[in-house]
Amino acid sequence: MTTQEKVQIASEMRRAGATYQQIAYRLGVSRQRACQITQVGARQDLVESVWGFRFSVRTMNCLAKMAITKKEDAMVLYQSGHLRPNIVRGFGIVSFFEVCRWLGVPPTVQNLCRNCGKPTSSACS
Repeated sequence: MTTQEKVQIASEMRRAGATYQQIAYRLGVSRQRACQITQVGARQDLVESVWGFRFSVRTMNCLAKMAITKKEDAMVLYQSGHLRPNIVRGFGIVSFFEVCRWLGVPPTVQNLCRNCGKPTSSACS
């Protein structure tokens, strides 16, 4: 069972009034871990209600670093070519793909250096 499946099950059980002990037994984890999983679900629900998309914590932090507060800001950066992996610390290819899914646009990253994130046509230093 994946973590995301556990989050979904734990959130549903908690909304139905289950205790952390019951959730822990169902998921095969400790009560503390059941509480943590439930908190992740609550955070994801909050993020989805604000942004309309379930971003990861890393992507949310990166959006905050880039001062992106709404979809239009991200779209402007995407269209100008300034929204790309490794533009800020922690904003890698996975976060970039996540933002592209949110924007509903195709990822435009091609042939980037794994180490520095620059196009492979330029020299890595």
